[in-house]
Amino acid sequence: MKRKKNIAVVHCSGGAKQNEGIDFAALPKDCNQILEQYPDGIHSCSYGCLGGGSCVAACKLHALTINEKGVAEVDRDKCVGCGLCVKACPKHLISLEAPEGTIQPLCSNEQKAADAGKACTSSCIGCKICEKYDGPAFYLDPQEGILLCEDCAKKAGKTCNLDMGALYALRHICLVEDKKIFAFKISVGSLAKLSAVAERYALTHLDKPLKSYDFLKSVLP
Repeated sequence: MKRKKNIAVVHCSGGAKQNEGIDFAALPKDCNQILEQYPDGIHSCSYGCLGGGSCVAACKLHALTINEKGVAEVDRDKCVGCGLCVKACPKHLISLEAPEGTIQPLCSNEQKAADAGKACTSSCIGCKICEKYDGPAFYLDPQEGILLCEDCAKKAGKTCNLDMGALYALRHICLVEDKKIFAFKISVGSLAKLSAVAERYALTHLDKPLKSYDFLKSVLP
């Protein structure tokens, strides 16, 4: 199916703590109803996704689901940019954006960086390093998928695992159409870093190791 010009982007990636005293199992499966009961939200971040699934219900192509973090997630291959989910979200967390060549912050918190960081582990602090891509090294958290610049990685006690070449390639892979996914060139060193990070990320999120991948590693030089 040919992809439309724009696709849906949910500007929240989860990571906020659940507020105490709320029976999440008893919450209605409708974000408007949740918002009526809890105007300030149900998580430590009042700006985030409610997880009620109003956008999921609105999508006729089943391009949205509520993930394990309780946040709406878009299947980029199914989304055709109709905009029904945008209208369905009472918190205005979804927008239609170009599927490639742009950087979209997956966070809507409007607080100062320190307060946003306390409210959610995935909060955007507005450093704009993802826009500039300047600097020789970066750290990609394999568990949370959070990208840190060299300075932020040092503050967090992390060792950088990507260089600029690997980061450019990673961004290309994530944003381009499937048929263009391998249309990039990077150095052998950058490729090694990219491969190591990709392997660790995949193994972190898989329930069990891939036997086919183990076999591939055994036959490759």
